Amino acid sequence: MPELPEVQTYVDDLARQLPGRCLLGARCSWPRQLPRSSPSELNLGLAGRRVRGIRRRGKYIVLDLEPSGHLIVHLKMSGRLQIVPAVEVPNPHAHVVFLLDRGDELRFHDPRKFGRVWLEEDASSVLGHLGPEPLEPGYVPADLAAALKGRRQRLKPLLLDQRTLAGLGNIY
Repeated sequence: MPELPEVQTYVDDLARQLPGRCLLGARCSWPRQLPRSSPSELNLGLAGRRVRGIRRRGKYIVLDLEPSGHLIVHLKMSGRLQIVPAVEVPNPHAHVVFLLDRGDELRFHDPRKFGRVWLEEDASSVLGHLGPEPLEPGYVPADLAAALKGRRQRLKPLLLDQRTLAGLGNIY
């Protein structure tokens, strides 16, 4: 399952390739991966937007778009993102495909179909519930101790609660 370090690796890789690229639209063969829009809304909403930057928030990949908005992807259990030439034979598990300029596609491969994609004007509508980022320079062990102080539930569920600490998962 992709967790914070794996998601950061995707972000680092995409950040070398996507800023400045133009999105031409999208295709989606598994509409349940789009919890707040239809495939046609995603296609129309992305057309003509440019990728301003890529970042991570918890386990979410956030593409900041121009002139506004955010494309947000959660890989869940088995998702992965790959930029390939559009002429390359598609993987049958590429359920959401983002069309890019220069004849490329950003393909969201997700064999288990658990991953999710949002196109939002306000990223906090999806990410607002997340707790602090453990990799932020100002985050120190005392912050985690303060978040846990006085809590009565079991430690593992508390640590896995993304409101306590963004990005921590079962593996860690």
